Amino acid sequence: MTQALFEDWFINCFIPQVREYCFENTIPFKVLLLLDNAPGHPPHLADLHPNVKVTFLPPNKTPLIQPMDQGAIAAFKANYLKTTFSQAISATDDDPDLSLRDFWKKYDILKCIKNISAAWEAVTKKCMNGIWKNCAKRYVNTFDGFDNENELIMIREKIVILAKGLSLECEMEEIEELLDKESEELTTEDLIALEEEKVAEEERREAAAEKADEEEEEPQRMFTTKGLAEGLSQLNKLLAHFEGMDPNTENFQELIAWFLMLFAHTGKFMKRRKNGPFKQN
Repeated sequence: MTQALFEDWFINCFIPQVREYCFENTIPFKVLLLLDNAPGHPPHLADLHPNVKVTFLPPNKTPLIQPMDQGAIAAFKANYLKTTFSQAISATDDDPDLSLRDFWKKYDILKCIKNISAAWEAVTKKCMNGIWKNCAKRYVNTFDGFDNENELIMIREKIVILAKGLSLECEMEEIEELLDKESEELTTEDLIALEEEKVAEEERREAAAEKADEEEEEPQRMFTTKGLAEGLSQLNKLLAHFEGMDPNTENFQELIAWFLMLFAHTGKFMKRRKNGPFKQN
C-alpha cells in the first residue's frame, strides 16, 4: 500500500461510504478514523476532510490495542482460507482429472479478489463489535456466549477438515501458524522494484518472441510433378482463353510457339532435376 493509493481510497471510497452510512442511519456525519503508523498511511489525512478526525495509534502498541488486531484480521484470513479450500474441493470433485496443483495454476487475481470480498462479508457483526474491547471497552456490547476466540477456533476446525479433504496432512497447530504469520508491508521502494521487474520480464518475453520469429525457417520449396501437372492444366485453360479472345490466328500461333519453347526448356529442367531434390508426388 502506497500513500497515494491510501489517499485515493480515503477520498473516493471511505468518505462517501461513511457519509452514506450516517445518512441511512440518521446519525451525524462525524467520524473518528484510527490508523497505525504504517508507511502507507499519509500523515496529512487529518487535513483532507473537516468531518473526519484521523488519529494515529502510539508506536509499538498496535498488537495490544488496534481493533483490527483483536480478532477481525484473524477471522478474515480464516474465512479466506476456508472459502478457497472449499472451492478447491468442489473443483476437484467436479473434475476427477483436475489435480490440486492444476487448481492453483488456474487460481488468478480475479478469483482471489472475489474470495477476499466473500471472506470479509463473512466476518460477523458480533466479531466487529468485540474488537473494540481493548481500546473502547465502554462501547462494546455484551453478547451471551459470544467469544471471538471460540468463533475463530470453529472456523479453523473447518479448515482442518477441508484440508484433509484435499489430502493435505495438516493439524490445527499448523493452520494456526499459517494464519498467525504476519507479512511485512511492502514499502514504496519494494513496489517500484516489483514493477521494474515486471516490465523487465515482459521485455524479455517480447525479445524472445521476436528472436523466435526471426529464427523460424522458411518452408522448403519443392518442384513436384503434381505441381507441374496442375500448372500445365491451368496453362491449357489459359491458351483456350487467349484463342477465344484473339481473332488473329497468326498471333495465336506465335503464342503457341512461345509456349512450346517454354515446354522444351521445362523438359530440359526436368532431366537436370531427375537425380536431384525432385519430389515425385
